[in-house]
Amino acid sequence: DSGNNTLQTNSGWGGGANLVQAFASVGAFSLATNSVDAAILVTLPPGAYTAEVSGVNGATGVGLAEVYAVQ
Repeated sequence: DSGNNTLQTNSGWGGGANLVQAFASVGAFSLATNSVDAAILVTLPPGAYTAEVSGVNGATGVGLAEVYAVQ
């Protein structure tokens, strides 16, 4: 938000039905139910936002952030 506050975090998506449905509705690739990938579904008002991808406990690697408008 405008106060530079964290709105939502996730370190493992857990296979929630709402995310599975959202993935399908926007044509995103699906994640395995036991995947440790992170995914969130959040409703935001119009504005500018920053997504930050970081490793657990300072670990490094390759990150991919995808943003979709779910209708």
